[in-house]
Parts: sequence; structure tokens; C-alpha cells
Amino acid sequence: MFYRNLFLKNLECDYNSIHYIEKWDDIAEFEGLYQCSTFGRIKSFGRNGNGYQDRILKQRIDRYGYLTVGLVKKQVKYYFTVHRIIAKTFLLNSEDKPQVNHKKGIKTDNRVIELEWVTSSEDALHAHKIGLKSQVGEKNAYSVITNDIAIKIFNSKGTHIKIGEKFGVSRHVVQNIKTGNAWVFLTGKKHSRKDKKLTKPQIICILESLEEKRYLSEKYNIDESTVRYIKNGRRYSKITGIIYKKNK
Repeated sequence: MFYRNLFLKNLECDYNSIHYIEKWDDIAEFEGLYQCSTFGRIKSFGRNGNGYQDRILKQRIDRYGYLTVGLVKKQVKYYFTVHRIIAKTFLLNSEDKPQVNHKKGIKTDNRVIELEWVTSSEDALHAHKIGLKSQVGEKNAYSVITNDIAIKIFNSKGTHIKIGEKFGVSRHVVQNIKTGNAWVFLTGKKHSRKDKKLTKPQIICILESLEEKRYLSEKYNIDESTVRYIKNGRRYSKITGIIYKKNK
């Protein structure tokens, strides 16, 4: 995959009889610090005093199978999924569609020619069409554990971190199984998470954060909808000062 190439030289490839050469552009909110490319790579510019020269950043796969990267601004590190960075930079989204789809279902292929903006329903239909959601449990191509391990995790006692270490998975995988967010067809557990009470500093941090809703949701143990409501003023408006405007 192209994201593993950490050399600064621009990459090239042939796709559907067309020859493509890698192009770069600034990442919004991080101009002068980072750029992303049409091949799904992220470049960091060397800054005076930090001892670094220009370099290609290493990317990591999150628990959903997507590539992520950490960008630093004013000594604060923000985490983003790479496919959304690439789409926001290079793909027009005139219809304001909320999700980015991998055309072939390969989550680690973030070349701009493999990405498209879609609605939630379009994304679901596409996933079924190419078979990403036709299999559940250990039969799913993205599963990292077996049905047997999932049941053992669900029945295990102890902290999520300890259970994760025992079975070689992250605490997030354990949490999803325990709370009914995953493997429900085996455990029968229904997800019913209630948001914890947020403090004023936490609400302000969520409001001002550049990170995606998914990561803020995990960080503060709240639903993604709560993050969205804080940012659009539907909740905690007395703290944020944002007036919610309902779409007509």
C-alpha cells in the first residue's frame, strides 16, 4: 500500500489505463504544518527548533480498520482518519454528504481516485453490494477475533484493559462487546449507553476540538450525537453560547 512508503519522492501509478502522479495540498486548519497527497500520504514540514526535516508520517490502523494520523498544532495533538482528510482536501462535496466511502471497500487505500462522498444510506447500500456487511462475526473479513473468543470476552470479569491484554485486543473491542455495540448476535446484549455528565471544561474542549466526532465520543464516553449537539448548539448552549438553528 502507498501509505507505507515513507520516501519524500512523489509516487506514480497506473489505474484504468490512466497514469497518475502524486500531488500535494495543504490540510485545512494545518496550513504550513502538514500536507496530504492524492495517494493518501501525509507530509509534515520541518519546523525551526524541533529537530525534524520534512517527512512522511507513519499511519496506524484504528479499531475500525481505518488509517489514522496524529497532527500537532500549538503543542496539541489531534487524531484524524486519513480518508476524511484526503476527501476534504481534494473532493468537492457540494451536496454536503456526511460520509466518505472507499469504492472497493479497501479501507487502507486512501488514494483520491478510490474515495467518494456519500450519504449514510448510500454507504450502507454500497457495503452490502460489495459484501462488507453480508457476513457477521468471525466470517466477516474485518473480524480480528473468533466467535468463541468474543463469548469468552463477554463472560470475562475484570477491567477492560486487563481482559484486552488477556485476549490480545484493545480495550475498545472489549468495551464494544460488553456494552452490546458488537457481536450482539452472540451475546444478546443490547446497547443502551447513557452519556455521563460533562463538566464545563469538557464541553468547551469538545466544542473547540478539531478531532472527529468518533474520537471525541470515545475520549469522553459519550454518543457521537452528543458531540454533534454540542457543536451545533442543540445542547449546552448556555455554556457554549451557540444558538441552535433548526433546518427548515
